[in-house]
Amino acid sequence: MVSISIVVIKDKKIDYLLSSAIIFFAFLFLGLRDQYSGTDTIEYVNHFQEIGATSSFRNSWDFLYNSFAFTISQIGGKNFFIASNVLVQLCLILGIVSIIGIKNRSLVLLVYISFYPGFDMLTNGLRQGLSSCVALLIFVLAFHKRKIPKVVSLAIVLGHKSTLLYPIYYFWEKVLDKDRILKLIRYATYIFGALIVTWQLIDFSSFLSPFFKSIQIPLMDSVFGLGTKLNTYLTSEKDILSWIYRYYFLVILIFFLSHFYLLKSKVRLPLKKLPNMSIWGLTFLLSLIYALVWISPFSYRFMYTAYLPALVASINSLDIIGEKKYYVFYLLVTLLVAILTYGSNTYSNFKLIF
Repeated sequence: MVSISIVVIKDKKIDYLLSSAIIFFAFLFLGLRDQYSGTDTIEYVNHFQEIGATSSFRNSWDFLYNSFAFTISQIGGKNFFIASNVLVQLCLILGIVSIIGIKNRSLVLLVYISFYPGFDMLTNGLRQGLSSCVALLIFVLAFHKRKIPKVVSLAIVLGHKSTLLYPIYYFWEKVLDKDRILKLIRYATYIFGALIVTWQLIDFSSFLSPFFKSIQIPLMDSVFGLGTKLNTYLTSEKDILSWIYRYYFLVILIFFLSHFYLLKSKVRLPLKKLPNMSIWGLTFLLSLIYALVWISPFSYRFMYTAYLPALVASINSLDIIGEKKYYVFYLLVTLLVAILTYGSNTYSNFKLIF
């Protein structure tokens, strides 16, 4: 069975062939959509055309994405721009997992396009999708591979406001002792669970609101500061995310996080000596921030921030454990979620250009 064979790949050539096939699938069915497919595609296309016509970055969009859009505008038109958003994201992810040394690169790509957060960042939240990939690449080079100075990771904030959360890890690591990452994960787990449970019983938005308002950090792509933006997310009453979808995103994240505890129960080496602990530390930190605003209809945006590192860390952990049954279960979950994603009204309303 071809689908099951993905989980036991040992030949790098086969894995790259499968990865190429997945990227080609995404290129056809996500990249070659028309400009009216997806909630925000037309807005990105309009922005792309404006930049191409004026060579100006004068509006309030991100510098990174402006630069990307301008570069693409010098090469091709709107269809090429849409396809490039898909291809560049997936190629960056392939680069990240190759640097880390994940064995099943094709599985990472398959999961990314199959779960709704990845699908959405390829089709609607394009800025966050691209910026998340760049941010994780910088983080991996700085903290996982130590190929660049860790302080360089602070430059991640130039990507998108969602990447402002990444540098928190830099400072968190500085103030904790030699077991800092394990402590971060342990504390984050306790607080994450407590916040999710508490939100079910009490709405303490009014308690957190003054704290968020006190954060006076400017945002380069917004007239509002970071604290004001967080407070808006927390206290908004917009009905943009029903409770069922809140639980959908929560369950996906918990599924990823559970692989750390699977790793902890199976591995024989001290956890602090494992090569992926920095990625797990980042994942749990970002998950904690997501839990802090979980009640908000905008909380999914914070889950998206944790999505890619959580995905990479969970599959990397499966590689370390090395037991086929866990790969198979992971793949079965992926295929089930893919049916829900590509059977949704969102995708059924897509129109392709061919």
